[in-house]
Amino acid sequence: MGFFDQGVAQGGVIDTPDGRWFCYLFQDRGAAGRMPVLIPMKWENGMPVIGEDGKVPLTVQNRCERPGWTAAPLYGGDDFMGEMKHFWAFNHIPDRALCGYGGGRYVIRFGRTCGDITQAINTLTQRTLYPGCFAAVTVDGSGLRDGDTAGICALQDRWAFAGIMREGGKLYVTVRAKNENDPAAGAQIERFPAPGERVRLGVRFDFENMRDEASFYMRQDGAWRAIGGGYRHKMAYLLTHFTGYRIALFGFAAEAAGGCAAFEDFAYETDGPR
Repeated sequence: MGFFDQGVAQGGVIDTPDGRWFCYLFQDRGAAGRMPVLIPMKWENGMPVIGEDGKVPLTVQNRCERPGWTAAPLYGGDDFMGEMKHFWAFNHIPDRALCGYGGGRYVIRFGRTCGDITQAINTLTQRTLYPGCFAAVTVDGSGLRDGDTAGICALQDRWAFAGIMREGGKLYVTVRAKNENDPAAGAQIERFPAPGERVRLGVRFDFENMRDEASFYMRQDGAWRAIGGGYRHKMAYLLTHFTGYRIALFGFAAEAAGGCAAFEDFAYETDGPR
């Protein structure tokens, strides 16, 4: 498919009620993960022949056999009103007694301590979009206690996040990242006093041409400004999680249970600040 000699593999064969045949396979696309690929197929002398003239076509003409039916979106923004949108997924089996969705907020209460973001429960995640996307959320840190952190994360085994943390009774904006040689809790890239209890934070993903970089932002005085001192997190697709990078809203307590964090006005855009 003209994408850095990345092969197309692993999947199955499907047919439609009107007699058409396809292969449904996957292609590795760097940190964006494994992308589904639909390939036309036909039978010749009892053998499957995949593609067109031995190649995977870049586009496939398809049609729906269910008039009036539309596919639900795989990603999107959220005002946290009503029921949880179907495109969210928990990173672990959730503890519903410790999280709440609705009324314009998603709230995580910290019922136990943990060492880092990968151990946090009730983390909401969503797909990222190739070749790039931008996600933003307002984090309310008023319920954080000393040692608590909450924010928005580029989640994989080598994660990076922008968040709010409380230490010594004061709130700080923090950017942390886990790279190849960092400990499980990651390394602090930048920390500075939070401008208030509610901070709007964003993360931009750039997967184009396997650039695979994530960068972080904070909304201040009506404009986005880069945080992290110019740090661009080099994302890596690793089999330890066996998924591409996901957007994650998280919170956890490192010192004592009892705190909480709230998230408001989640925005998902196909582009964002650079």
